[in-house]
Amino acid sequence: MCRLGLAVLSLSALSLSALGACGTSDSAGDGRSQGSRGWHTCGDIECATVEVPIDYSAPDLGTIQIAINRASNQSAQSRGVVLLNPGGPGEPGKFLVEGLAPGLRALLPGYDFIGFDPRGVGDSAPLHCSRDADLVGLLNTGGVAAVLDALRSLSRVCAAESGPLFQHVGSNQVVADIDLIRQSLGVEEINFIGISYGTRLGELYAQAFPEHARGIVLDSPVAPIADVTEQVRAQFDALLRAHEAFFSDCASGALNCPTDPKGIFDAVLASEPSDGARAQFIANWQALLSAPPGREILAQLLRAVASGQVMATANMPVMASVDARAGVNFIANL
Repeated sequence: MCRLGLAVLSLSALSLSALGACGTSDSAGDGRSQGSRGWHTCGDIECATVEVPIDYSAPDLGTIQIAINRASNQSAQSRGVVLLNPGGPGEPGKFLVEGLAPGLRALLPGYDFIGFDPRGVGDSAPLHCSRDADLVGLLNTGGVAAVLDALRSLSRVCAAESGPLFQHVGSNQVVADIDLIRQSLGVEEINFIGISYGTRLGELYAQAFPEHARGIVLDSPVAPIADVTEQVRAQFDALLRAHEAFFSDCASGALNCPTDPKGIFDAVLASEPSDGARAQFIANWQALLSAPPGREILAQLLRAVASGQVMATANMPVMASVDARAGVNFIANL
């Protein structure tokens, strides 16, 4: 179990416990999830699917299956259900319940914990879109405009390959799916813990279905009304500042970096990638820049390249494996 992921949920659990202090029973029986959507054992928990329409305004367009899982209450008292979403968008969610089931049961005894993969990702009718474009190369040669053109082109191809679901994977559709999950569980009210983008889903659910929202916990919330473009720009600017600060700290001696760390970094990016190794390296680099021990790991990685312990390639064996599903787990394989 990842300590960081459980620590975040520990704070959320305290909030939910406070919200539930006024009462411990749901209006549908004892609150235990009763829906029988093909529940079957999957590891130490249970898994099932819930059928939902692709387009709620046009049911004839067809249906998809939303994959859910459940860590059932193991205590004598049943207090209801808690749905969880770890964030995104575009990220699956079942893994949170799967990975943290023992800790969740200990933190909030009496609840059934429900995880789900939102429509279009994970095991819920995932969209499989080609992403062959070398966005880093395009950024270097053609700037931001070239990257945006490539993304627009990829989006058009993805829409053609994915069919009608491509136009129906937004937050409002996911919120409607959450209420069908609630109905399938046989409860009148649900509790919800949302982290990061998951708070957006919690906010929208409380607005759309207030009569079915019992306790909603918003951890690291996203603004209810937000300019997504501005958010992405702000995140990108923050990433650039962190990137520049890393090499500044190398130069000042605050970090133990090799000579010419920027040149080594550029050599890695210029290397021939294989099987998405460059994209993985960049993703790991980005995540480590904002994690407390990550900068030291990156400095160690650059020293290993400089000393010849590993090759300056994007698929170098020293990788900082970022497990966004439940915190950060660093693996150094020098």
